[in-house]
Order: sequence, then structure tokens, then C-alpha cells
Amino acid sequence: MGYDPEKHHRRSLRLKDYDYSQPGLYFFTICTWQRQPFFDIPEVHQLVMEAWQRLPNRFPTVTLDIFVIMPDHVRGILQLHAPTRHMKAPRLDEVLRVYKSITSVQWIQLNKRRDTICEGHLWQERFYDHVIRNEMDAQRIREYILNNPLVPKLLQGKDIDEQVWEEIINHALLGSLVDSST
Repeated sequence: MGYDPEKHHRRSLRLKDYDYSQPGLYFFTICTWQRQPFFDIPEVHQLVMEAWQRLPNRFPTVTLDIFVIMPDHVRGILQLHAPTRHMKAPRLDEVLRVYKSITSVQWIQLNKRRDTICEGHLWQERFYDHVIRNEMDAQRIREYILNNPLVPKLLQGKDIDEQVWEEIINHALLGSLVDSST
């Protein structure tokens, strides 16, 4: 079935006429291609985390906030600051495009080193974003991101004790590859 503009039309979820390069906090979610659980692979998980941690090197006006890696998506908050006189302010979509590009290249290189077939893409084309308007909104979203790794365990009916919670946090938020399947 080909493209039919009557059936296949995408509406932008972005705020109309909003300047996505202006200083502020931004929440985002980026999903893997066809929701594949690529981040269950320790090396892929690690390269995604390390690329996130290096973003301020590429964009000096970006500060990282909370970030979580799930098997098939990442969620995070980043802050854009006003640039100095001789710098251009990056837009949110530019920062996330670069992040996706860097991680995609590293993912392809990893597959080549491991001699594994790399079918398709690492990321879906688009991403979800939300402009965080105040501290209460920021705190609500941070709690949502922090609790996100618990959802699969709760849906499986697992009890979340202190040890399981710590393992989940180590794996999803801190990038540690502790086994949290217990």
C-alpha cells in the first residue's frame, strides 16, 4: 500500500510558533525502531548512556537532567541555556537529532565489530517532547521518569523491595549493567 495523503497525514505535536531554542527545561521520549528491545543488549545500553553523558561536550549550552534507558526507549530532561555572544543556541530537535545520529553510528559500528546483521534503524524517526513550564511540572515529570523502570516489573506482578528498586535504578538511570531480573 502506497502513501495516501488522505489517510497518512502527520500532525505536529510541537507547539506552534514556539522557539525550541529558548532557554528552559525540555522533556523527551525517543523510541527504538519498531519498539525493538535493543537496550537490553549491554553494549548498546552503554553506548546510549555514554552518548547522553557527552552531549554537553558537543553543546556547551546544554545541561543534562534525569535520563532513563528502557529496553525500547529513552526518556530524559535536558536544559537549554542562553548562549554566549559568539554561540548559536541549539534547538531541542537539533540536540536530539545529533544524539540519535551519534548513537546510530556507534550502533552500526558495534554490529560490524560483533559481525551481527544490522537490519533497519536504531531509532524511530520522530520523538515526543514537552516544554516544562515550571518547577512543579519538572518535579512531576522527574518522578514519572524515575518510576518508569518499575512499570514492567509491576505489570509482571513482581514485588518491588528495596534491593529490586536499587537494581532497577542502577540499571536504568545510572547505566550500571546490574541484572535486575530477580
